[in-house]
Amino acid sequence: MQPSKRSFYTFTKSNSLGSGTESKSKQPDPFDYILPLTANKPIFYTNGNNIRVISTPSEFYETLKDNIRDAKRRIVLSTLYIGSTETELIETIESSLKQNPDLEVIFLFDSLRGTRKERSGNSTASLVYGLVEKFGCERVKAYLYHTPDLSGIKKKVYPARINETIGVQHIKAYVTDDKTIISGANLSRDYFTNRQDRYFMFSECSELSNYLEDLVVSISKFSYQLEKKTKFQKRKKDLEINYELVLKKECPNPHRSPLAFRKYSNGIMKKFLQDWKSIVDKEFSSQNLCNSSTKDTFIIPTIQMGPLGIYQDQEHTETLFEIMNNLASKYGQFYSDITSAYFNFADLHKNAILKSDALFNILIASPQANGFFGARGMSKYIPFAYTMFELDFLKQLVIRGREDKVQVYEYNKLGWTYHGKGIWCGFERCNPHLTVIGSSNLGERSLKRDLEAQFTIVTQNKTVQNELKSELKRLYEHSTRVTRETIEGDASRKVPSWVRLVEPIIKTKM
Repeated sequence: MQPSKRSFYTFTKSNSLGSGTESKSKQPDPFDYILPLTANKPIFYTNGNNIRVISTPSEFYETLKDNIRDAKRRIVLSTLYIGSTETELIETIESSLKQNPDLEVIFLFDSLRGTRKERSGNSTASLVYGLVEKFGCERVKAYLYHTPDLSGIKKKVYPARINETIGVQHIKAYVTDDKTIISGANLSRDYFTNRQDRYFMFSECSELSNYLEDLVVSISKFSYQLEKKTKFQKRKKDLEINYELVLKKECPNPHRSPLAFRKYSNGIMKKFLQDWKSIVDKEFSSQNLCNSSTKDTFIIPTIQMGPLGIYQDQEHTETLFEIMNNLASKYGQFYSDITSAYFNFADLHKNAILKSDALFNILIASPQANGFFGARGMSKYIPFAYTMFELDFLKQLVIRGREDKVQVYEYNKLGWTYHGKGIWCGFERCNPHLTVIGSSNLGERSLKRDLEAQFTIVTQNKTVQNELKSELKRLYEHSTRVTRETIEGDASRKVPSWVRLVEPIIKTKM
């Protein structure tokens, strides 16, 4: 049975969502009601004209290459991995290094994903090592983070791919001089062609670029560095590898001494947070922005590193949901759109949506737009697991009486997969003045297992607000509303009974 077609435009006019409800009182300035989010965090001010919302994977790729070509001082690329066939991207970086003798490059990847060989026989590490070898470790630094949660016997017995479910470096940020692209996209072919994500570019925002460079440098202090092999490797399987991964002497080994590693890395990240809180304006006030003729937008960065005891984004998100609920209660209505490629919301997000007075659209990948759809082996069952989580949530909506206030949509564009994530908020349906963009998939794994970075953007700039509105429109144009009945009536989505049996095991790993 096919899900019922209900257009996005019909949905925006739905009376059941209170779109005709009159506000109880005058709506507040967003810079005032968001003040609780700014506590103990850096805030970066900018003009909205310096923000560009990128629409498509190909536009993201071309913009990234253009930024790399223009870079004169620094390139900082943080991602889960670079696809092993992305020679054009590497050649673009190499060309920029040759033309600009003062240019330095820093890479940050995940150690497990970054050393896993792909079908080409290469890995992220082997691809990037060519730059390290040509330009030296002074100009090209490549770091690979290894989770302390994969230690002891797990480190020895967990095979490739499975070991990545334990935890990874997941931050996606692409800095070139004073330009920054924030996204959820990795750097591989599908993310440049037909895997839809979100992408924001910030120009002339040096503080944001400095923050991200310092974040990557801080993580590098407890990550492996990619260096030329200096020791003879006896193991036959290592003979073809001409690099080695080296930890700083003072850094405990993450899989041999995980407790000491956590303490060491936690200290580094706490210092990073404290330093940036003191660097940026200590006294934040909405007057700073309202009285400015040039700065109509601010950006709040947050990080989440569960394995290292850093929960800044979790606390930030809890506050954001409280604000949504309070505004909905006080003013009669408040709207939020939430998207994730994977419907496995953390209890934090799920419970807030179920209890809130705010009105929600939730946009997720359909099974066909899931990156694991049609996969071989056990991976082909992953979309069924997400359907299971989705059905459980839809049942909870009925139990809580929220089915008319929270509606779920699935993205399904022929030949494409979906990888977007984030939040949009505003007093009018699909007319947001706040958005959250970053690497988090909003699941338990994002809170507890991976390294994540998120960015809350609040704007009074009409051009940016219109771009946010257009971004939502583009995503919903390829989406269809689903209900419990439409999913249960589709025989192809019947969840195997054994998948439900393993739910407690897989929930925090997906």
